[in-house]
Order: sequence, then structure tokens, then C-alpha cells
Amino acid sequence: MTQTPIPEGDRQTVQIGGQAVTVWPGQQKITRLPGSLVLMTRFEDAPQFHPELVRTMLELEQQARFTADYARGGCGVKIFHLDRWQCPEADLVHRRALAFFSKVFRSDTAVADVSMANIFRNGDYCMPHSHIRARASLVYSVTTGDPDPAHERSGQLCIVDPRMEACCGDEAGHMTTPMVPNMKPGTLLMFPSEVMHCVTPYTGQSPRITLAWNIDSRALPGDAIPGGLPER
Repeated sequence: MTQTPIPEGDRQTVQIGGQAVTVWPGQQKITRLPGSLVLMTRFEDAPQFHPELVRTMLELEQQARFTADYARGGCGVKIFHLDRWQCPEADLVHRRALAFFSKVFRSDTAVADVSMANIFRNGDYCMPHSHIRARASLVYSVTTGDPDPAHERSGQLCIVDPRMEACCGDEAGHMTTPMVPNMKPGTLLMFPSEVMHCVTPYTGQSPRITLAWNIDSRALPGDAIPGGLPER
């Protein structure tokens, strides 16, 4: 893997527990996963603020305002609008996702067409799909849930795109080798929104939680999701 240091940029901070936490640490690095269009960065300070972030999400899950529960295969329970949760920990990760986009694309603006939490419980999964209305899609790991020795691929994010060399171990252009990034908590991935990806069925008991965004350099008219987002 080739690691590229991020140039010294803004030093914005978010106040968490009386401490100013830097949105983009000075030594934060981006890695391109081999044979792919996937970029990865990992925030080592994640254990400091994840417990409160998880607590907030599980509390919001019980409310109707931003929450939607789609059919199995729809990525679990979704809680939309990270920037409206009034949660400093969510604000920090949201701003880190926007900063990641801005730095990679050298863009002065970054607009989330949609932002959400995905809470997977036993039996939840995500069918192969890609995204529209955005230049890049991002996924952040909050909790990986319970390991299952009988099902080692339980709840794993898989990149399944035949346009990427890493997914075509047998023959170019034929997806036979799902790419499975190491989604240790604190990991933030970014890839072009047209890239196909999925999550395998989760078999654990404790929640498996991710955050996700579709981001572009400008706001687009219309609904991010047909029918609109929950905003009660």
C-alpha cells in the first residue's frame, strides 16, 4: 500500500467533552487499496468518542424523526441527517468525511447529498448496489459487531465491481474476487459512487454500526432518495 500524507490544511476543531478535537489531524494519511479505486484513512482517536456516538445512535433509533427501516437487504435501520443530531461526536465524523472529500478532490466545497447511520442486527445485509447524485461515497466503521467463527464473512463490507482489478482475480472484467477492506473501527473509506458494493448477512447479536455519505462539490436539486428522506 502506498501512503500519501495529507498536506497541512485547515485546523478546524469540534468541542467534545470540553476538549477541542481536530477535524483532520496533521499526520493523517490516505491509503489507496491495491488494484482498486478505494481510498482509506483511519482515525486513531476513534475509541475516545465512539461510546457516546453509539449511545446517541441507539437512542435516536427509538425515535421516528430521522429513522427508516427498509426491507431486509436494505442495510439495516437507517438514521439520516448526521448534521442535525445535535451530537458533537457525529458532527466530528461528518466534518471528517467532508474534509476527506475536499482534500482528495482539491475542492473548496463538499456537500453531503445524504448522510446516515446504518444499524445492522442479526440477519441484516445490504444487496449489491451503487449510488447516484454524487461524485464519491464514503463509509465509516463505528462498531464491527460480534465475530462469528462459523461465518467468517459475517457483516463484511465487500467491493464487488468488475471494473476494479482487485475484484477480478481470475479474469479481467469478471468479478470473482470480492474485495474486503479491513473495517476496524475508526476506518473511513471513499470510492467513486458508481462502484458496486454490498454487505454480507450479519449473524452477530450486538449492533454492527456504520456511517455513510454521498458527497459532491455542489448541492443537487430534488430528493436524495425517491420519496424524500425522513424528517418528521
